[in-house]
Amino acid sequence: MSSADNTLTMFSLHTDDEVLEPRVLTPAPWIVGPQDDETQELTGYLGWPEDALAAFGPDEYWGDGPFTEGQEEQDEDDEGFGVQELQEPPQLQLPALILPRPRYPDTTWTAVPVLNVHAPGYDLNEEDRPDPVPAGLAEHPGVRMAYLQAVIQNVYAHASVVQATEILNSTLDALSTMGPLPLNPRPVRTLESAKRRLGIDADQYITKYVICPICWKHYTPMQITELDGPECLVDDCEGILYEEYHNCKGHLKRKPIKLNPYTSVVQTLKRFFMRPGFANMVRDNRTFPHGHGDDDDFIMRDIYDAACWDSCYTNTRRDVGNHGSIRDVPCEGPSMKNLNAHRFGLHLTVNTDW
Repeated sequence: MSSADNTLTMFSLHTDDEVLEPRVLTPAPWIVGPQDDETQELTGYLGWPEDALAAFGPDEYWGDGPFTEGQEEQDEDDEGFGVQELQEPPQLQLPALILPRPRYPDTTWTAVPVLNVHAPGYDLNEEDRPDPVPAGLAEHPGVRMAYLQAVIQNVYAHASVVQATEILNSTLDALSTMGPLPLNPRPVRTLESAKRRLGIDADQYITKYVICPICWKHYTPMQITELDGPECLVDDCEGILYEEYHNCKGHLKRKPIKLNPYTSVVQTLKRFFMRPGFANMVRDNRTFPHGHGDDDDFIMRDIYDAACWDSCYTNTRRDVGNHGSIRDVPCEGPSMKNLNAHRFGLHLTVNTDW
């Protein structure tokens, strides 16, 4: 049916005497208005021209209900015309109405504890915290230089891991001709271990927590080594934390079922700011104008132009209500200060996908 001219096209109908070609028809009577003639009403319902119905005779109308008075059952000859019995349209199933949860005002508030970021590693488990002083700094200068040469060739000269490892062993062998190598600590002879001794292996700052695949409880690497079995410790949980296998040396190892890598945001920022030039790369929000939210004609081009960018303050305390609401209130002592008023006022955005 065309919505522009309210017309309907009928396809060819085959009878014993003739073939009725497609024709452009008028829509059903409930679309264009009531019609008095019963044939026109049936024409509008079936989409047929009047001369097509006349070819079948007055007693050969199809269908049930008010369009076929006097006909109580389907004519057996109707099967030859390929006509199907009219079906009632399906009932529209409306989705269930979901009412919003009632909101109750919070009556008691609890302050959210703040991490002591001034203590290194406070937001890490003590047993999982890497050594803040690289072990390579306490080794013989010649051994430390051998580590550096291998790492430099791998990082800057694009030497493969195998080639960098060969360079490390060649340098250590050359040093051994001048005298015995230190025994405590013994020099390492792989590229990965050399990076770790120098404190530049990024993996040592990543804690791989083992999580239960059913209840999602987290376990530290130290806790996994101390467990008596692979079963989760949570009551009524049937989760399995790890599988056991033997490595190439015959040692029994535990392979976690599910891991959650984690690195401390505070410790990562500390390492970033130790890099030369990183502090100068951080945007200084003090030098940019603010308050664009009051200008209706201002066109925002970046996240810095948003109104929420200026809505964060320092010297505040976050409280959680007994019904889940949160609020930021001023702390005792210095008054609140806009985060962008600080030289290194960093905004942290967390994107989650559940």
